[in-house]
Amino acid sequence: MGTAAVMVSVGDHGVLNKELGDTLSAVWLDRDPRWLDFNDRVLAEALDERQPLPEWVKFLAIFTSNLDEFYMKRVSMLRSRSKPERAKLLAQVRERLLESLRRQAECFRQQIVPELARHGIHLRKWDELTEGRREEASRYFDAEISPALTPLVFDPVHAFPFLANLSTSLALVLYDPREEETAYARVKVPSALKQWIAVEEEVAAGERVLVPLYELIRGNIDKLYGSTKLSGVEMDDDSRARSTPRASSQSRKSSASRAPRFQALSPFAWNSRAVPPLPSLR
Repeated sequence: MGTAAVMVSVGDHGVLNKELGDTLSAVWLDRDPRWLDFNDRVLAEALDERQPLPEWVKFLAIFTSNLDEFYMKRVSMLRSRSKPERAKLLAQVRERLLESLRRQAECFRQQIVPELARHGIHLRKWDELTEGRREEASRYFDAEISPALTPLVFDPVHAFPFLANLSTSLALVLYDPREEETAYARVKVPSALKQWIAVEEEVAAGERVLVPLYELIRGNIDKLYGSTKLSGVEMDDDSRARSTPRASSQSRKSSASRAPRFQALSPFAWNSRAVPPLPSLR
């Protein structure tokens, strides 16, 4: 019994669309795994301790931008039609990317963040702020951020809300204790606003404390629902995902008419990038 023919990707719009003979299949390197090899070499530059700090940040941003493009152009095409060959390749891509994303996260958390702190630039989550810094950040939220936000509750009779390409959204799982129903709400993080907010309370001279915009919104998200009490407001890095074209999103059952009575259980986020671009290090 002969072996199955090797299918490969050829052309800008091809996904496993050509069959190779035995001679060529033995030496053929398919485009998608090789592209991941290339992007891993970019990541290696960010992990190279011989590079200065700005180069770490730059190469990590390039790695993430390349990955966005790969998902938009190649992964979306692999998902467009259900075939055994494509499912196998998609599983291989996922396995490779999980390891690359783990290394990317370690680079940011264990290499870039500590080195920025050594240079007097401290990146903080909302939960890591002191009470005084939270009060300052909340005043900034009320004056500059809240007017730009549009909270939405998913309505089962309408289409799932549009998620702009490479955008970031916070999503809330809501619960109505009187009706014993759940609903889902979404708050888009405005891309036109500064993505890192500097706080000055209790900050030593020559140092800076920066909070990501989405964290500041998360810390004040209860203000978007009037007198409704919100509880269990938690979000961690593992809850973030990229929003790219052709990525499928399913709407969930909700009740827009009773939204003010809903109580938030747990928010999560759709994110376009691992972290927003950092301000200048100069």
